[in-house]
Amino acid sequence: MPTDESSVRVLRVIARMNLGGPAHHVALLSAGLDPERYETLLVTGRVGPGEKEHEYQDLRIRRLDPLGPEIRPVRDLQALIALVRLIHAYRPAIVHTHTAKAGMLGRTAALLSRPRPIVVHTYHGHVLRGYFGPLKTRVFTRIEQLLARSSDRLIGVSEATVADLVELEVAPRSKFEVVPLGLDLEPFLALTPEPDAEARARLGVGPDEMLLTFTGRLAPIKRADLMLCAVARARAEGAPVRVAVVGDGVIRPELEARAAELGCADAVDFLGYRTDLPRILAAADAALLTSDNEGTPVALIEAAAAARPAVATDVGGVADIVVARSGRLAAAGDEAGLARAIGELAADPAARLAMGARARAHVRERFSAGRLLDDIERLYSELAASPGRNLDPATVADFGREWTSFDQAPVPTAELEARFEEYFGLFPWEQLAADSVGFDLGCGSGRWARFVAPRVGTLHCLDADAGAIAVAGRNLREQPNCRFQVASVDAMPLPPESMDFGYALGVLHHLPDPAAGLRSCVSRLKPGAPFLLYLYYALDGRPAWFRALWRATDLARRGVSRLPHRAKLGLTGAIAMLAYLPLARLSLLLEKTGRDVDGMPLSTYRRAGFYAMRNDSLDRFGTRIEHRFSAAEVRAMMEAAGLERVEIQTGPPYWCALGYRRAADDAGR
Repeated sequence: MPTDESSVRVLRVIARMNLGGPAHHVALLSAGLDPERYETLLVTGRVGPGEKEHEYQDLRIRRLDPLGPEIRPVRDLQALIALVRLIHAYRPAIVHTHTAKAGMLGRTAALLSRPRPIVVHTYHGHVLRGYFGPLKTRVFTRIEQLLARSSDRLIGVSEATVADLVELEVAPRSKFEVVPLGLDLEPFLALTPEPDAEARARLGVGPDEMLLTFTGRLAPIKRADLMLCAVARARAEGAPVRVAVVGDGVIRPELEARAAELGCADAVDFLGYRTDLPRILAAADAALLTSDNEGTPVALIEAAAAARPAVATDVGGVADIVVARSGRLAAAGDEAGLARAIGELAADPAARLAMGARARAHVRERFSAGRLLDDIERLYSELAASPGRNLDPATVADFGREWTSFDQAPVPTAELEARFEEYFGLFPWEQLAADSVGFDLGCGSGRWARFVAPRVGTLHCLDADAGAIAVAGRNLREQPNCRFQVASVDAMPLPPESMDFGYALGVLHHLPDPAAGLRSCVSRLKPGAPFLLYLYYALDGRPAWFRALWRATDLARRGVSRLPHRAKLGLTGAIAMLAYLPLARLSLLLEKTGRDVDGMPLSTYRRAGFYAMRNDSLDRFGTRIEHRFSAAEVRAMMEAAGLERVEIQTGPPYWCALGYRRAADDAGR
């Protein structure tokens, strides 16, 4: 399995790899994706009591013991921390989670990681109906709704599953994609439609008996108790039927006792977990499923591939498998309906064979392994190529609210112009023609564009937030040469090598991947075109006490940045009043006495108004993502992005830097 940078790393997370449908699905995806394009690491916990573990073949696995389906707060926190660390170390491009608990912990870990990977979750069913009481169900529904907002794509294994989740308001239909299960069906397709006499003899099935298979975990939601009642009723009505129960669970002793009470113990064989399911189905006449809730049951797909019809409850995605004239459906909990359907199949062997043939034809391609792998590879490719990947939606929204709160309208023109000169001191205005075309990435309120637009032909003002673009449009309404577009750094609507200049001031250090953002900017420049960049400095040359003070404020930022906007606005305003204003005014006072104050914290604000202090306090403490760079790192990143003749401003603000797009022939230097 390749580990080079050309392959897309996928971290796949599932709570446990028991002998169930989700585990079959996950094993196939982990082993079957194109190894030239994808590298997969599977993370799983341990199976529960009474469960048998899936046999692993050709899978790269990381065992995470605290991960499991049960709700255990301490163990769940341990699993979350371990997943965050693993994502940081493995750095996957995609985190794809399966089943409820793994979906909650895996997606949370991915959303806490920087850079944030693509987040995909597959619902193989759900636990929002029929599993818990009303209060717990409401809590879990709310958790799913919150996680769905930040997931890049949600997958349902059936239309019924997706419809149910949309009805529960987990997410809008547009967020979902239906990707039916895919399985290795060849062992089942190889079986003859007629039951195998030798296999039936091994299970003690008489020549005139109809053998049903009931396959799955013996858990309450599977309603094996209903299965026993329906079988007992059908037998009482004269149907010569037996059942092979393939699976196990903690309620098996109760079920065995219940079979004895109903008088059908001699017709129900509890076989436990088996790895030779094709041999069991070879002996069977039909499959039986009585669940109250399902995703897309693997047992029915495999039975259909074996040309065995089904009697099943019409829940979840069952109707996607048991289609017209390929079996019989009954309502959930309908003992009489199930018994009647069992009796009808037992009375008509020819009808069973005809239904089985239709069932096989239906599932052969629809649920094949090849189709599943093609669907998932297509989805991964679409997500990886989709615009807007190199941004954090929460950070973008924060900046949109910031520029709505601080649109710069009250700031005196002289103050804005002074700040503009500080940032654009390196910019080679003399090299630009009057009709030059350029871009302002992350234009925000338009405070830079206000002074750039009068000097150029056309200025493209780009921002990832529509609210920020609206503010910029109002502020620059007297600049007819400005073009406003909502766009992220990796989806700029500008042709390659088309711009005469560009700048990104205070933007790229808030991206998940600043270097990738810089490369995207440079790719839009003509050879020789200048690009101005401002990135937060890494406190180069500052004394230890200064760096310690910054670390303390950065801890505060991590907490403040996650507050609601109103709370954040109030708290950062207080920081401006209690820290920015007194320190700035103190440095101004000391400067008037002849002292050098450039090394004092916040001395750059000594001539700024309180509005600017409040704005920058919100900018500094209200932003979730922040990267810092040394001067050497800024230079190296600019050169690696294709810029040459890099010049870094030696005074504040740190670091402003200017570079020129290398000619195409020199791009590889």
